[in-house]
Amino acid sequence: MDKRRFTRVPYRARTRLATEDLTVTGVARDLSISGIFVEATGRIESGSSVEVILLPSESQDEVSIAVTGRVVRSTAGGLAVQFDLDGVDIETLTTLRYIIATEGVEPEVVIREYGDHLDRAAD
Repeated sequence: MDKRRFTRVPYRARTRLATEDLTVTGVARDLSISGIFVEATGRIESGSSVEVILLPSESQDEVSIAVTGRVVRSTAGGLAVQFDLDGVDIETLTTLRYIIATEGVEPEVVIREYGDHLDRAAD
């Protein structure tokens, strides 16, 4: 059974994950309003706080996105990060919502999940 509350979409972007002591680079594999999976060879311990920076390619019109989060899974294949609900500003959430909507998710689903995320952040 899938426990995710938010739709994940395929998303490829160069990504940098940074702790106070370590920086790991990789490529995002999928993305949701609440988190990301990054294919990376470097390891960061589960539970670690990280800054996630998505760096679109030069051919993309998107701007880079920076958000804080926590590593929830660290494997040889990559890192799963749950975004910090308190650390995501409205501009970043709007950009994430736009990315997810452009990947074919029905706009109503994205808007509902976006609202759910804002409600959770307010609690």
